[in-house]
Amino acid sequence: MELGSFTSQDSKVLGGSKPPDSLHEVPSSAATATAAGATISSSSSSSRNPHYYSEACPAPEHRREKRLQEHTVVWKKSLLPYMTPGAPPTSRMQRYWRQGLPPAIRESVWPVAIGNVLRITPELFEIHKEQALEARRAAADAHANVMVTLSDQHQRAKVSEKRHEKSTALIPFDLPRTFPTLAFFREGGPLHDDCMRILEAYTFFRPDIGYVQGMTYLAAVLLLYVPPYQAFVALCNLLNAPTLLGLYRLEQSAVQGRSDVFTRLCKVQFPEVAGVID
Repeated sequence: MELGSFTSQDSKVLGGSKPPDSLHEVPSSAATATAAGATISSSSSSSRNPHYYSEACPAPEHRREKRLQEHTVVWKKSLLPYMTPGAPPTSRMQRYWRQGLPPAIRESVWPVAIGNVLRITPELFEIHKEQALEARRAAADAHANVMVTLSDQHQRAKVSEKRHEKSTALIPFDLPRTFPTLAFFREGGPLHDDCMRILEAYTFFRPDIGYVQGMTYLAAVLLLYVPPYQAFVALCNLLNAPTLLGLYRLEQSAVQGRSDVFTRLCKVQFPEVAGVID
């Protein structure tokens, strides 16, 4: 935990420890001599012990793990109990959130932070999953049936005009390419079927949008931390936000606006990268 963000509340959560009163206290002569001796001793020890530096100076990964453990305690004991769905986060929550949300509490924090303004129920999720399953079976039967009448062809042509049923055909091609190193979303992977059902259900929940390439990454990240129903609720509510809805509707103004924001931020934060992109 960074000293600058350490508060009295954090001190209580972490067992009463607190930062020093001053970072510039002048040590006594005895303390100075002791410190000097310790420096000489440690210097000679470091030359004899090849593992000295790894023991005395924790690796960045170790410091990161320690920080995440400390922040997990703070979130569970003094932040999460006071979170309210739909309410803006406090400045203290924002400060900790910007330092990285510990994976151990994402299952609890994300659903509360995203909320469910669309009032999606488990029953609605099951209905849309069943609709998607029936549509998949109908499509499979239509392809398997060689003897097709003209009326059947006309009916299939009408069905194929529905955007959501056309767009779901892209999902099986996109899933294996979603975080391929994890192998969770490949066919036969532990999260493949759940991700498929969530995305198909969304196309029936919002047939005006259907499935758009790139949605697999949102659904996949959510499924890594929350159960399928909560992941579906989060996905629907996230995509309903104006900041994202215009992108997945492929509205030119929304896409151009996001592109301009990215370009400006890149020039401020990474000017060399921005120069290459331009």
